This record gives sequence, C-alpha cells and structure tokens, in this order.
Amino acid sequence: MVDINLTGSMRSASAFRGALSNGGAIVNIGSMFAFFGAAHAPAYAATKGAVVQLTKSLAIAYAGDGIRVNALAPGWIETAMTARHAPIQLATGN
Repeated sequence: MVDINLTGSMRSASAFRGALSNGGAIVNIGSMFAFFGAAHAPAYAATKGAVVQLTKSLAIAYAGDGIRVNALAPGWIETAMTARHAPIQLATGN
C-alpha cells in the first residue's frame, strides 16, 4: 500500500517536475481517512495521511518553479464494496 499510495505519488511528481518547470499543477489523491483515520483500514488511512503531508512538502519545494501541488480528499462514496461499512459504523468502529 505504501508503494502505490505514497511512493507512487512521489515518483509521479518527480517524473513530471521537469515537464512542468514553466508552471503547472500536480494533483494528488488523498482521502477523508487521512484526517480522522479508519478503524477498518488503518494502513490505507496512514498512507493517505502521508500523501497529504507529501503534498504539503512538495508544494513548498516546487513553488519556486511555479508548480502548484494540491491534494483532493474525496469523502464517502457508497459502492457495492463499501456498502458493508456504513459511515456511522466507520466512525464508531461497530
């Protein structure tokens, strides 16, 4: 999970930095769980929290090149996969 969520975000940003040297934007994908954790998926929440912090650090590091770095943190999306975890269950762990 670290390789995909965190390392992948860092490698992508590094790979595109040169192409964006005249200004541009990088958008990383975080999660609502980056901000309050997830009892049912602690590793996922931790890696998305790391992506949010990476985004802040890259924004500072790349600002001098005119590159903006931001992250989206999608909220709850009910799907067949998430249906068994109602939002209230996630908050209480029940």
